Amino acid sequence: MRLTLRTLLAYLDDRLPSSDAREIGKKIADSPFAQELADRIRTVIRQRRLSTPGRKVKLIDPNLIAEYLDDQLTPELVALVEKEVLSSDFSLAEVASSHEVLGLLGDPIQVEDGLRKRLVGLNPHRSAEESTDHELEEIKSGEPTDESKEIWQPLAPQRSFSPKSPALIITLLIVLWVVVFVSDSVRTQPESPVAMNPAGAGPDDEAAVPVPLDSDDGTPAADGQQETPADGVDSDQEITSSSGNAEIKSDADERTSEESTEDGSAENSTENETADTSTDPSSNDDVSTKNVSEVNHSVTVASADSMPEDTDTPADVGETDSTTDSAATPATGEPAPSVDAAEPADRRYREFKFAVESPADMLLYRKSAGSKWHPAAVEQRGRADWHDILTSGVTALSPPFTAEVTPRKAGWTATLVAPALLRFADGTAPGIRLYDGRCVLQRHELLEDDEPSETTLLLGPLEIACSLTGPGTKLGIAVHAIPPDGDPVDADTDRLPLDNDLSVKLFIVGGSVSFQLPEDEPVVLGNGRAMSLIVRAGAVEGISVSPANRADAIQEWVHNSGAGPVQPVRRAMASLAKNLQQTDDLLDAALEQSSQRSSVASSYAAEILAVCRDAEGLARLLSSSHESVRVVAFQGLRRTAAQSFAGREAARRAIEIQLPANILGDTARLVKGISTAEAENPAVGAWLVGLLNHDRVEVRQMAITTLEEMTGERQSYHPDSDRKKRREAVGRWERYLENNNGRIIPAG
Repeated sequence: MRLTLRTLLAYLDDRLPSSDAREIGKKIADSPFAQELADRIRTVIRQRRLSTPGRKVKLIDPNLIAEYLDDQLTPELVALVEKEVLSSDFSLAEVASSHEVLGLLGDPIQVEDGLRKRLVGLNPHRSAEESTDHELEEIKSGEPTDESKEIWQPLAPQRSFSPKSPALIITLLIVLWVVVFVSDSVRTQPESPVAMNPAGAGPDDEAAVPVPLDSDDGTPAADGQQETPADGVDSDQEITSSSGNAEIKSDADERTSEESTEDGSAENSTENETADTSTDPSSNDDVSTKNVSEVNHSVTVASADSMPEDTDTPADVGETDSTTDSAATPATGEPAPSVDAAEPADRRYREFKFAVESPADMLLYRKSAGSKWHPAAVEQRGRADWHDILTSGVTALSPPFTAEVTPRKAGWTATLVAPALLRFADGTAPGIRLYDGRCVLQRHELLEDDEPSETTLLLGPLEIACSLTGPGTKLGIAVHAIPPDGDPVDADTDRLPLDNDLSVKLFIVGGSVSFQLPEDEPVVLGNGRAMSLIVRAGAVEGISVSPANRADAIQEWVHNSGAGPVQPVRRAMASLAKNLQQTDDLLDAALEQSSQRSSVASSYAAEILAVCRDAEGLARLLSSSHESVRVVAFQGLRRTAAQSFAGREAARRAIEIQLPANILGDTARLVKGISTAEAENPAVGAWLVGLLNHDRVEVRQMAITTLEEMTGERQSYHPDSDRKKRREAVGRWERYLENNNGRIIPAG
């Protein structure tokens, strides 16, 4: 393959096949002009406000540049275009940037024919010159498709809203309510043993005289002692005769009412012993109980002593079921013990259910120390409840993936902000244990304003009870594992910082949050407040609270925790997640994916190795061809070495295997990290700046990453640039040290 400007641009943008890329890379290495041109291209596309002082820029027609990039020009025109492009940094930056953008947008997008025709039909006056060739014949014919006919048909005028409609609707609702009310009354009316008047019979007719009820001994009741229930009225209530005489009450009703008063039971209302002619007393009780529960809404309210202490649903005063209560109440009259009374007090939230929403299903799971990491969705295998996964092992989330975890009936949702290393826990309230990372707890909007949302923040052996109050309240939690002190322990222990001391920051947005620390008074913080604390050996020390009305107290990630990624990032995430779902070894697959041509997808795969503390894989990625991957590998390796003794030993072994012996000293010092006190030493600053001229790209990358993290500056240095460009950038760093007396000034 010939080394031309187009092939050089394709090589720099990772758009060549692997075989052609190796061939072009070898030719670039053998050609000093090609190396200089590649460095020039990298420089001009990064340079802002590019201009050409001293002469007027000769602009090239954009269509001509497009045809050049598509290889549609004759060799003569190609030579002329390349001559103009190479003579101007402005034109070279335009061509290189256009090639890069077209490469990013080069992935084919499948558009359905129906949607394509619909888009064409949105402009009925579109001319043939404005159309693509696959639309040309259709537009020339002038016959629109069925879809376009349907789209461009004018809408029928809507009928005006009649002012009579509300009245008609209200009338229909009233009629419907009356029908329902009447049907309920007919359905709940007890069957009366009294013979009703035949149709058309008057009050003085013989047929209108009711049949007397039988008394308790089976003999007919005396005249004037029977009750005539009215329609829809229960027989155990006091009623008035139709002739307007004084109120009549049966002896049985009085006797039953007295017994109910003596027992003090609200559920055993007055029984209608005259409601049935059957000689079986139990049947009379059943009929009376049914009538009371369905019709009577005036029973006596139960006393507070007779109510159970622990009930999930309060009893309905007007619809007490005496049959149920009699079965649940012992003969002594005392209430039966509650089902929950025999269980411990913290049983309420024991084994609560979890729901997880993870768009790319990249929440990672490890059951125990030494076991392999898996995507949690694969381990879950479609089950709805995530309780066992989230509480039995360690879960992790790498950037830029997101996940939301909701313990049901807890009143809050946890949004994980990657990178995060955590576990959820059971208890009197659902809790979250952050080993390292960030998350945001948001109170549910459906809760009442004064109804708190309870949770437990687990920090090592320390438990902090949190109560979120107010609509839309957010609690941001940032936990950083403090490097362990003392002598190294067994190197075979876990690399994850599961037992570290912690530095914790809490941020409140929206309402207020109450924190209950052990053996201390509750601390209530309102909107816009922040609190910092250190947890050492299970004890809290160094608590500090930010002043009120501080706009900078809340960090940006707390507000943007629910924001989703942009479309190109979403596609790269989906592609990586798909490649990692069905794999036996997640870390090996992530290491393989980190060598892709796309630097974006490769850096996402490297983040998985970093969050899982895979020192061996991270050490291999220090030699990657992508700068973003090298940065992730170095930061992950440094975090692994700092947070546990086992991680420190694993990082040391990994760099000894992967890197040459002559750079192990500098590499080990960079991985250990430069403290603020060391940055004050001029010798340390000179040493770091001197590493920017190192022959190995791994060392140059670690040095510039360290300097950028400490100062916030790069001085236009790029470890992949040619020697000339690097020397110029190193000169700017040397002047920086001279201006600051050899010290590295931390960023403000």
